[in-house]
Amino acid sequence: IRASSSGCAAASGAVATVLGRDDAEEVLVAGLLHDLGKVVLALNMPEEMKQIREKVESDQMLFYEAENAVLDFHHGEIGQWLAEHWNLPESLGEPMRLHHNPERARVYPESTAIVHVADIVIRGWGFGYGGDPWVPPISMAAWEMLGLKIRIIRKFCVFWSQNWPI
Repeated sequence: IRASSSGCAAASGAVATVLGRDDAEEVLVAGLLHDLGKVVLALNMPEEMKQIREKVESDQMLFYEAENAVLDFHHGEIGQWLAEHWNLPESLGEPMRLHHNPERARVYPESTAIVHVADIVIRGWGFGYGGDPWVPPISMAAWEMLGLKIRIIRKFCVFWSQNWPI
């Protein structure tokens, strides 16, 4: 989880910077914390985590879908609860909760969309392991909200390679 979280943090910050956002550092932190709920699950619910992993493999589901099937909630909801419990700003909690469903974000939709895109890009580049071997599609709502175009993606890739060479 360390590799995927640090990769998502760097990619979130890079996307926010390329898009000219003033809150790039805060979006970077949201990317860093986006999967914190997985740590809570692993430490506190080992039997359920085993069932989730089995469901991922047997049904070929994304990890968060298997979480929902087994638990009726997912790691993002745990992350938002932690953010609220620790009095972190909602600008961190909403992306933590909704990074798999950015179209549902109401208060910080752009930050949530950035973390969503960054998480998927990092998975596609092979950083870390998200709990399943698949790379989900980028939400069209997130893509359109951020106004992503090929030139912006190129700019992101250049920024990334200059700041975080692989």
